[in-house]
Amino acid sequence: MSDEDEDFRTRRIGQWEMLPRWVKWITTLIGLPAWLVFMAGIFRGDIGSSYQMFALAIFAGVAALQAFFTVRALVRMDI
Repeated sequence: MSDEDEDFRTRRIGQWEMLPRWVKWITTLIGLPAWLVFMAGIFRGDIGSSYQMFALAIFAGVAALQAFFTVRALVRMDI
């Protein structure tokens, strides 16, 4: 395997594998549905409604959680 293939594999795995299992579950079970609700509201034209802002806040919280663990992995040089 060449170095380029190994570098690509490392970057690809680094996106998801570095996260703890419970963060992956939160992302899949809470973050993804929140994003889908937010996008459905955009397509329906309900921009700014309370449920859409709530979905956006939940999605942003999950994104912040992922960002925290990504930065932690970078600091620990796990990536």
